[in-house]
Amino acid sequence: MIWLLPFLIPWSSDSYSIDMGSGRPVVGFPIELTERPNERMMMMSVGDFIRAKQKIEGSPDFCRSAINSAVGECERGSIEAQREALADAEATRVNQEALIKTLQSQLTDTQIELSTSQENTKVWQWVSVGVGAAALSTTAILIFK
Repeated sequence: MIWLLPFLIPWSSDSYSIDMGSGRPVVGFPIELTERPNERMMMMSVGDFIRAKQKIEGSPDFCRSAINSAVGECERGSIEAQREALADAEATRVNQEALIKTLQSQLTDTQIELSTSQENTKVWQWVSVGVGAAALSTTAILIFK
């Protein structure tokens, strides 16, 4: 049960330690400065500072590998973001093509319905002219008779 304690305490030394590869890790201690209340600061012992400084200064490959690792992560992230963007663009293109086909089909159907309606309008127009003429003729015959 005691082994869970470091994971439960937010100021645990494990969360503020730097593994230097060999030997014990460099441990930082959180401090709060009154002139910088919104910043989290760390303090380390003189011995840990000297060990960290010697490791960094004595090993240019240490810094170089850290930089290369960071650049590699950035590259992987940007490549993944590019892949996702291209996949989204392709999916959007496919969806737009399907939408265009559907809209073209609906437009063709609407145009067919419009031409049919226009033809029916002309037929009903001539039917009403004929019925009106017949009614007028019948009324005239009845009046003059």
